[in-house]
Amino acid sequence: CASGVPEVASFLSRTPDPPTKLAIQFAEACLRDIGALDDAAPDHLSPLGRILGAIPIHPRVGKMLVLGVLLGCHHEVLSVAGFLSARNPLVIAPDARRSQ
Repeated sequence: CASGVPEVASFLSRTPDPPTKLAIQFAEACLRDIGALDDAAPDHLSPLGRILGAIPIHPRVGKMLVLGVLLGCHHEVLSVAGFLSARNPLVIAPDARRSQ
């Protein structure tokens, strides 16, 4: 793990609201799919993974932003990333419906 934790699942099991083992496996699979992990690196992160670790958004959206900048279409990608990161304004939460 990049933070030096040898066993991620056991570390996360001690948190106040621990994720399930399946959620941890899905997260790791997502990071592997987008190329953020590199087992050969000392911190197990690829260069892309280090950049994505500094951006406080979902890794898939972060990769889209990085590639948009590299390919010179950052304006368009920023618009798409904004839509993907925001909640749908047409959907009302069930709790909000009861209060109306």
